[in-house]
Amino acid sequence: MSTIYIGSENGMSLILQAGYPTKTRDENGCWQIEYLYACRTTVAESLVPAYYAQLSGPHSDLRCLGITIRPLGGAHKDFSSVTVTYKVPTSNTSASTPSGGETVKEATATFRELPLDSDEAKNILTQAQIDAKKAQGFETVGVASPQYTYTQYLEGYNWTQANIVSGINAAGSPPGLSSANADRWKMVEFSVRAEGEVIERRRAYQYNAVGWA
Repeated sequence: MSTIYIGSENGMSLILQAGYPTKTRDENGCWQIEYLYACRTTVAESLVPAYYAQLSGPHSDLRCLGITIRPLGGAHKDFSSVTVTYKVPTSNTSASTPSGGETVKEATATFRELPLDSDEAKNILTQAQIDAKKAQGFETVGVASPQYTYTQYLEGYNWTQANIVSGINAAGSPPGLSSANADRWKMVEFSVRAEGEVIERRRAYQYNAVGWA
């Protein structure tokens, strides 16, 4: 395993490691994507994706079918490495689709690079921290930003263009999330698919500390 990066992070959210995610395609043409994170051991199980969670983006056919949590020990004895593996489900994969009317909520932290002169970076770092980064030759800073996912299982869906594009790139309070600042959340991902008699509609919202206006 490569060296685990923790830096100044407090470990209460998943810290994506350099060089990840990795992608592997097998002899059948099926992709497997693996993420390596670090976080505090006490919260590791609460931060990992749910079993059979759908991967967002171009590989939405992949599902979370493997989790490994391994204590680091030594100087980082309170931390663990977390390996998350997404694979194509097989006929032997045991997972049931929730029935219509159910909802699934999920929160993760995604790692992004921000320009040091951006408003968002200035809202997160002090000016002294920004000046120190610049003095070291950095132009950007890496930050973890929360992403919230709201998945509904519906018994019917009207497949229209209006329904598919509605809300994409729009700021607003995510459904099911209390006390949310409407101007700080934007719907950045959307997927809908038929699973037998049930429709799965997934919406993901990205948080921006200074708002999306």
